[in-house]
Parts: sequence; structure tokens; C-alpha cells
Amino acid sequence: MTERPRKSRHTLRLTSDAERLLNHAAGGRYGVRSDIADKAIRAYLDPSGDDRISLMERRLNAMTKVNRRLADDQLVATETLGLFIQFFMTITPSMPRDNQDAAKALGLKRYDHFLSELAKRLRSNVSLTDMVFDSGDGLDDLLAGLDGDIATPEKMAVPA
Repeated sequence: MTERPRKSRHTLRLTSDAERLLNHAAGGRYGVRSDIADKAIRAYLDPSGDDRISLMERRLNAMTKVNRRLADDQLVATETLGLFIQFFMTITPSMPRDNQDAAKALGLKRYDHFLSELAKRLRSNVSLTDMVFDSGDGLDDLLAGLDGDIATPEKMAVPA
């Protein structure tokens, strides 16, 4: 036969609301008032005893780790884009004044294509990385949408 733990006697003063809740719980399925008070005090004062609090703490810790990873990924993406733009601006030669109008028209056409491609992707929830890595020929599909307007010196030359 298992031995019950020894219980000490205490006198507590409860507010009328707390007493009403305790009496209601003791009258229902929760058991004797002293057992309810014992469990409530343990849950309130012993943080390792409350599974809900420890579960919430673990979930918050996991969410914090995910947020840190997302912040790191965003930083890498931002730095990569910044370095690419800096590199592109450094290696791109100046355009002669004669070709600037044709280059501007081609740039506007490409920018319109970029915006329509971006809108299409945002509506379809298909990312560029999914398209390139999953199909293998996704980059060709993207470049084919430019209607052959890839920048080449011949296409940038203005006819005489």
C-alpha cells in the first residue's frame, strides 16, 4: 500500500471570488478543496511543474531561433544584391550620347517586363529559386520571356 504524503494544516484568507471558484471546482470533477489549492500553489510557484509554461517557453525559444535565421538570410540577400549592383555599376562602360535614346527605350521595355514578371510571380507564389533549381531550365524560360532583347553591342548600336 502506498503511503500518502504528510499534509500540514494552514489557514488562508481568500477573496469572495476566489472562494466561489474554489468551492465550484471542489463541487465538480476537480476533487477536494485542499488538493485543488495544493495543485494551484504548485503550478503558480514551481515553474518546472507547469507544462503549459515550459511548452510556451520552448515554442518562444524556437520562434526566436527562426527569426534570427530569417534576419541572417535577409542580411545575406541584401548584401549580395548591394554587391552585385556595385559590381555591375563598376564594370559597365559609359554609353555614347548617340546610343542613349535607344538604350533608354530598351531599358524601359526591360523594366516593364521586370514589373510584369514580378507581379506574375507574386500572384502565383512561385519563386525564382524554385523555378531555376526545380526544373533546371527555368533560367532559359525567364530569359526567353525577354523576346530576345538580351543586351549585346550589336543591338545597342544605333543604325546610321
